[in-house]
Amino acid sequence: MSTLSQIRALDPAALTTAADATETANIEFGKATDQVDRHVDHAFSTWHGDAAVAATARAWSDRVAGRGIVNAVAEQVDALRTASAALIPARDTVVRTADNATAAGFTVHDDGTVVPPRCDTGDARADVVGQACLDDEALTFEAQLKSALSSFDQL
Repeated sequence: MSTLSQIRALDPAALTTAADATETANIEFGKATDQVDRHVDHAFSTWHGDAAVAATARAWSDRVAGRGIVNAVAEQVDALRTASAALIPARDTVVRTADNATAAGFTVHDDGTVVPPRCDTGDARADVVGQACLDDEALTFEAQLKSALSSFDQL
């Protein structure tokens, strides 16, 4: 299972940035491939014979390969965006839950365990009741946090 510190260190938005940069490069590659196709088509309009037939077959094969690369990269761009869209809210849920527990005075461990503060008012009866409330609240935070950690890991 991923730990709290590992999830805090992640930057899922960087996947979107990578997707954008990859998409831009892929568009340029596609344009360059199209330009090569136009040049090759122009050359074949005046070139005839066995060499032209062989070159036509090779050019067609290269076109298919180029289109395949563009399509495969486009699929990866989509995958990066999908991953980012799923990971951002999942990460935010984990971090927000841990931060809320910490802000409430609880100790949050990397594995999602939440430890309540000690209730020490000086009144033994009040301390027992207060500690029971804190223990219950710690269990609630812990259940929320471990659920969020598990959900994150399932992505």
